[in-house]
Amino acid sequence: MGSETWARSKKRKGERTSKNGLQVIINTNILFSYFNKKSATRKILTNPYLELTAPFFALEELDKYAVRICEKNNLLKEQYDEEVEQLKQIIHFKSLNYYKEHTDLPCPDENDVDFLALAKRLGQPLWTQDKKLKEQTEVNILTTKEIIQLLKFP
Repeated sequence: MGSETWARSKKRKGERTSKNGLQVIINTNILFSYFNKKSATRKILTNPYLELTAPFFALEELDKYAVRICEKNNLLKEQYDEEVEQLKQIIHFKSLNYYKEHTDLPCPDENDVDFLALAKRLGQPLWTQDKKLKEQTEVNILTTKEIIQLLKFP
């Protein structure tokens, strides 16, 4: 099922959208783009019609790559910390206990199990640029291009 068909069918049933718009689980590979102030992805992440959720594991991954993120985006550690605090205001983070019953899903990359499990638990699509995740059939995967199309983002 294409992403537009998926969005229309779920909107009609009221299962996948909030009052504000599209609900999605967000992968860390998308969050990395948030730190680039000129990134189109950053603009999308702050769109009020997008309700974002991620496992707390995403924050651990960001911290793991904090030095690289700072270097790539010319950020001081304090600026990085401020950006992470802003992300915490934008994204609902869920603990492993919330979705652990789904962590046995087949996953092409063990680092993405938490994201797939949370998407399965909430019945929401996963926003990622990881092409390997498109191969699994447990949850719907949306790319940035598909998110833009669904939001009709200019």
